[in-house]
Amino acid sequence: MNPNGHRDLLLRNPMEKQKLFVGNLKFETTAEEVKELFSNYGTVVNIRIRPKKGNAFVEMSTPEEAAAAISHLDKSTFKERLLRVSQELPRKKARAITRDRFKDGTQKKSSEKKVTPQQ
Repeated sequence: MNPNGHRDLLLRNPMEKQKLFVGNLKFETTAEEVKELFSNYGTVVNIRIRPKKGNAFVEMSTPEEAAAAISHLDKSTFKERLLRVSQELPRKKARAITRDRFKDGTQKKSSEKKVTPQQ
């Protein structure tokens, strides 16, 4: 962690373009709105919106711009929602983290149905 309490944001090869994961977006959020938000911190190279999941992937042109976007936008409010902004993880690692969150049974997966006992 750095002195501001954030994880080290430049974990990847500094020559690599930085891709960010943006979570907790409203489903009707557009790519143009996300681009406008992230453009305050640098050049947005690419945006991929997943409206049915409420998230997006944003690619910034430099690691420094990506780090600035993360430090300013993570846990900030956008369209009345608390954003989650972090470096994009490889798909396998992201799935493993999600799987581990639900492993102990304290959180239910959204696909699980709540069952009420019959009387």
